[in-house]
Amino acid sequence: MTTSLFRTTLVFFACCWTSLAAAQVSATYCDELTRLSRLLEATHFQPRVRDSAFSQSVMREWLAALDPSRLYFTERDVSELAARGGNLHREIGKGACGLLETTLRTYLLRLAATDSLLAALEGESWLYRDTDHMRLAMEGYDAWAPEARAWQSRWRDFLKYQVLLTVTEPDTEPDDAAFPEREPELRNNLIRRARCRIDRLRNHPMGFFDYGAMLFLQAYALIQDPHTSYFSPFEMTAFEASMSREAYAFGFELEESANGELEISYLVPGSPAWKSNELTRGDILLEIQLSDGTAEALVCVGPVEVAELLRSPAAQRARFVVRKKSGQVRMVSLVKEKIAVEENAVNSLLLKGDRPLGYIYLPAFYTEWENDDALGCANDVAKELVQLQADGIEGLILDLRFNGGGSMDEALNLAGIFIDAGPLCILKDREGATRTLKDPHRGSLYDGPLVILINGFSASASELLAAVLQDYHRAVIVGSRSYGKATGQIILPLQDNPRWQPDEAGGFAKVTVEKFYRVTGHSHQRRGVLPDIVLPDLYERLWPAEADDPYALPADSVNARVSIRPLPAPPLAQLMARSVSRLAAHERFDRIRQINQALRPLFEEGIDVRLEPAAFAADVSSSYELMAALDTVEQQAVSAYEVAVPRLYQPVLEMDAHRKEMNDSLMRRIGQDVYLEEAYRVLNDWISLKK
Repeated sequence: MTTSLFRTTLVFFACCWTSLAAAQVSATYCDELTRLSRLLEATHFQPRVRDSAFSQSVMREWLAALDPSRLYFTERDVSELAARGGNLHREIGKGACGLLETTLRTYLLRLAATDSLLAALEGESWLYRDTDHMRLAMEGYDAWAPEARAWQSRWRDFLKYQVLLTVTEPDTEPDDAAFPEREPELRNNLIRRARCRIDRLRNHPMGFFDYGAMLFLQAYALIQDPHTSYFSPFEMTAFEASMSREAYAFGFELEESANGELEISYLVPGSPAWKSNELTRGDILLEIQLSDGTAEALVCVGPVEVAELLRSPAAQRARFVVRKKSGQVRMVSLVKEKIAVEENAVNSLLLKGDRPLGYIYLPAFYTEWENDDALGCANDVAKELVQLQADGIEGLILDLRFNGGGSMDEALNLAGIFIDAGPLCILKDREGATRTLKDPHRGSLYDGPLVILINGFSASASELLAAVLQDYHRAVIVGSRSYGKATGQIILPLQDNPRWQPDEAGGFAKVTVEKFYRVTGHSHQRRGVLPDIVLPDLYERLWPAEADDPYALPADSVNARVSIRPLPAPPLAQLMARSVSRLAAHERFDRIRQINQALRPLFEEGIDVRLEPAAFAADVSSSYELMAALDTVEQQAVSAYEVAVPRLYQPVLEMDAHRKEMNDSLMRRIGQDVYLEEAYRVLNDWISLKK
């Protein structure tokens, strides 16, 4: 650290300590923490022992949430704070927040030191040499710098990396002559954005200390198991929306542009923003004026903060000041409307090849949480199935890939569409008591050949449904091993809030209260559901699964087996042999295996790059080649079938332009889906063997 920088930092530290004397976590969050601790102790399936090791784990998770990029703290800071936190469980038991406040003051000082460092780096002159290099993991640094000098070097290297990343284009030779002139401006822009992020943290809308306390509550819940969570009132609203098919919204999405501005990246078809005809992709959002008269100039504000602002009660209607690409500044008034959550929409299509097969895509097991009588995704799947049956389908593919779960009741209702009657799964509570859940309705809506598509992102309710249909021999499971979550959660208010509606009074806890098991008594917890027909998965074992989480509950079994009447088993040996034969000669699947082999070192070891323009371009060229290969393997048309719209759905698309837009997008994707193509062939083989 230079002498001037050291002096500046000392002065700032003195100012901060003076101004922070009265700063503290509000009583609301201290009380919330005590209530959360007691609630988890009383209701969690397997509450963890509150001791020094537990407290230090909570502290480390919290510090990682405060500094996810590992750019503010040093390892020395983290070790000292974690050691100091060994008695945290005792402090929480007394309803005290002193240690939280002390830690947050240290965090604030680290932010101030980082801001001072960045200010000094703006005026430095840097050399970019191929003897300098850095290793960066796929998600950033995986450890903190050991001490202050290494921390300063990390920032210089990180900024150099960002500058070089900005000027390096795939398949383009670096312009070494122009780089010295461009570098200062590029670096200073990056520094200003980094300082802007620090300013956002220090001046968080919740208040700096309450924001830090909220992250602590989330870390405290996470230590119990990966699916136990704390929700602030705003987060509870967002969670309910994510598990529903409709939500009140303005209907646009934002991303941060290269200049640090908020740019409209997407308009939801049919939404207020879409129907206004005044907003377009690429507009820059400058200011938001809420109905209570509050005006927010969006300087040093990110997409997440805007999303929180727009979930507030005062944001039922708002005026948005935007700058068009022409430079014109315009004000647009919008009122929230209930719109479809596109990510949760059930969609069906016809696959026309050797024979007509139906395809249903279910991205989530959604329901209407605030309405016990409302119909959820199982009812929507039933409607889609009726449409497909009107076109004479001979088989059905239900796509549960990337479906992270949702309502267990909806999963059971959906199983009942395909199974006549019988037990579906076994639940065990924290006392060890078990109960069997059965098909809630006798009879089935569809009894034809069925394939379920899953992958490593299929979790929870998706796995429950796949396991039930596999145990009953009702479906052939195709794809890759699922995520491995076999636990159930409930959401409880932390304050007396009988209607369970988010309000300003307090937050909510999503608590793991039970495990569920297959009708065989075995669990897929940590193990996942293993497909009958295994396909090489793009990114296989590169993204974490339940078994990779240090806080995941263990796998076990129960003796409470139940009696079921499975159907005759599908001819799995023959289906598998045919699939293996096809895959052995399949160019795209062979390319997927090659890409996985090349990606694995990047995910496991990170990338080592030299910090000089020409050398950097050479080092990252393999990454760019991999990205190009990914585009190639994912964007080739399939040959086994053509995609068509069910006949009964065509009039709807003719009258509804935004549904047609969404449907066209899905059809393009399905027309290039090599996994769906193989599932189609497996189902086609099964039908042929039956005949």
